[in-house]
Amino acid sequence: MKFNKLMKIGMWSMVGCTIFGFLPLVIALIVGIVSGTDAMDEATSTGAWLWLMFISLPLGFILGLVGFVLFLVGLLKKDPKGSDGAANG
Repeated sequence: MKFNKLMKIGMWSMVGCTIFGFLPLVIALIVGIVSGTDAMDEATSTGAWLWLMFISLPLGFILGLVGFVLFLVGLLKKDPKGSDGAANG
């Protein structure tokens, strides 16, 4: 299967939005390891990163759905030149 531009944009969007959605958790864990504080304690600055997931998860989900729709549109889009790339005629 050959990937067209819409399919590539959709796939990269889905991957990027998944990373974006869980990025605050990864940051909190890394900062917690480096500073030696508990990453799940919301009273510290390390745990405050987790509150960003209230924004990043829904936004990442919505943008991931947009990427999925772009992928499906690219998958269902007809190639006007035919499957072998030669002009029909």
